Amino acid sequence: MPKALSIGHDLEFADRNCNWSANPNIKDYKYVFMDISTLDAAFRVSEADLLTEHDYIKEVNFPEKSQVRKAIETGTNFIATLPRHIKRPYDTNPYGRTLSKNYFAWLPSGLDITVEYGKSINPDSIDSDWDWYFNGNEFEWFLHFASQERLSLGSTNLRASSIVENEFERSVAVKICPSIANPGKIYLIPHLSNWEYRDLIQNILTHIFEEGSTSEVENSPDWTSKYELPDESTTKSEIESIKQEIAELESSLKQANERLEDLKEYKLLLYGGDKELEDLVPKVFREFGFDVEGEQPHGRDGLVELDSQNIVLETTGTTGGAKKEKARQLDDWVEELVYDDPERDYTGLLVINPFRREDPEDRDEFLHNHVEQYMDQRGYKVLATETLFRILVDYRKNEVGQEDIRSLLLSDEVRIEYTS
Repeated sequence: MPKALSIGHDLEFADRNCNWSANPNIKDYKYVFMDISTLDAAFRVSEADLLTEHDYIKEVNFPEKSQVRKAIETGTNFIATLPRHIKRPYDTNPYGRTLSKNYFAWLPSGLDITVEYGKSINPDSIDSDWDWYFNGNEFEWFLHFASQERLSLGSTNLRASSIVENEFERSVAVKICPSIANPGKIYLIPHLSNWEYRDLIQNILTHIFEEGSTSEVENSPDWTSKYELPDESTTKSEIESIKQEIAELESSLKQANERLEDLKEYKLLLYGGDKELEDLVPKVFREFGFDVEGEQPHGRDGLVELDSQNIVLETTGTTGGAKKEKARQLDDWVEELVYDDPERDYTGLLVINPFRREDPEDRDEFLHNHVEQYMDQRGYKVLATETLFRILVDYRKNEVGQEDIRSLLLSDEVRIEYTS
């Protein structure tokens, strides 16, 4: 089974068990179990001798909501048992430590929660994946959420769905997940009194995540390992081999996804603004094999060093055409370098992503006469990022080389054009 973390309740099948004062790295785990129901009960026990200074919950550290969001976006699943209350009854325990108030503060976005006791559920509302749990007569709920139709989160990147509703169409168990492919999920589940916590978690692993088997859930005694059926060893070896293959495939998938994200970065040439282009354009020229100085704070966006000439970069992404202000800015950077180092030859290149919110095929003319004349008088050139993108594509296909690109940069035309 993939790595599992249990917070607030020791489980023998978890890779790590920790108390509420720990700060584990939740992104290291596929499953994170949070026994908030028992935590809430511990704070409300009337018999003081039940909680000694040794086992008293001195500090409660829920995971940071930003870390929870990142974790579910990378495939971590959270299974949390619901408390009977939204907040703990007091802020400071007898040992002088300040406690966080809200049991739901770790959720990446808020939910509409109401404290109310009840026993009824609507059998027709039960999610088919959970009918093994919500199918008995012994049922109690102490919190409920908005109905399925109104269940929403304060984030456009997260969605919530009902697992089961009461007779008043309020959700009493909820699933939350980000709007991306193959995400992790958050399950907020009431802990029914006729279920042991350990058995509940193992059944969730089996029925919801298809981890393990029914026989494992029933917890066969340790001594049964002395008895073996024909082909049992072979089947176990086969399972381990398949698990290894799956682990290798998951690793390959992760690496492929990372490569894809790296590749998608270059599409910023087609829609990126000033900040994105300041970092990306010099990176592209370096890939072409040129020596490139990076951005100077409050100065030029880069410097491409050729044997015969040094090209000062000014990058911009705009919703319109080329502005004369950007051409003047480029001129300032060139003049500064000429003043500081008159022995070297400097020129300017304005790299622009015009009408960046539109498909390049639908964009209007971006280089108007007055801007083109200003650039031409100073020997500067203009390169559209869409053109740079096409050059990069052909460079990676080995259809154009560094010398071809150098010739384009040193051409006599103000506007650098490229035809595949």
